[in-house]
This record gives sequence, structure tokens and C-alpha cells, in this order.
Amino acid sequence: MIVSSTPFRYLLTPIVQKSVQNRIQSLNWEEMEKSPCIPEIDDSEFCIRIPGGGITKTLYDEGCSKEIPVVVLLKFVSEGDNIPDALGLVEYLNEWLQIIKPCCDDPTASALQWKMPSSWRLLFGSGLPPALF
Repeated sequence: MIVSSTPFRYLLTPIVQKSVQNRIQSLNWEEMEKSPCIPEIDDSEFCIRIPGGGITKTLYDEGCSKEIPVVVLLKFVSEGDNIPDALGLVEYLNEWLQIIKPCCDDPTASALQWKMPSSWRLLFGSGLPPALF
């Protein structure tokens, strides 16, 4: 799949669609695309695929089958430092839920202040000990 638009996608379980679909559509978000379940067969059923998504697909499928309200927000990312991706995803979520109100009238301004988890300080290790030098 080639992403030619925003790298963000969403999925809604059927039970939650009625309550949030209009708001999600007003944000012009893109729903996660379905692809053929069997890629080599053109007329096969279509399925949701979330490569590299860990347990996300299982949680979504369970939500669908057990009528649990689940909203999944996804972002296509590259390997490496994904802190900017995490911040982008939380700003994407904030567009919908307005957890933190924007500080100015410009909706494109990325001026929201998020508190980083303390665990992120050691994301790439603790650095070299000074005794080595």
C-alpha cells in the first residue's frame, strides 16, 4: 500500500459507529482501507490488515464480535525514533476529543504542550558513562 495522503487512519467497531461517525467525518479523517484477504485472488473477500500493529487487530476484531465500542487510531511510521509520531498521533486524537484546548485560533498551529512520559528519557539507553573517557 502506498500512502499518498495523511499517514493517519481510523477504525470504528459497528457499535460505536453511530455515535461518533458524524464527528469523525467532519474532521475529514480517512478510514483504514481494506485489502483482499487473499492478495493473489482479485474476487476474494476484503479484510482489515494492520501490519506491525501488535494486538491492535485482535482488539478490533474482538470489539466487533462482542459489540464492544472500540475506536482505533493508527499512523504509518518508519523504524527509529517514533517520539514525533507519538506526539502526532496524540494531536490527531486531540482534534476529536479536545483533551487540551488549542492556545490560539490557528488550528494548524502545533502549539499543544504534552507531558512526556518519564520512561522516554531512557528510550535509547542511558548514554555512555563519563568514566570511559
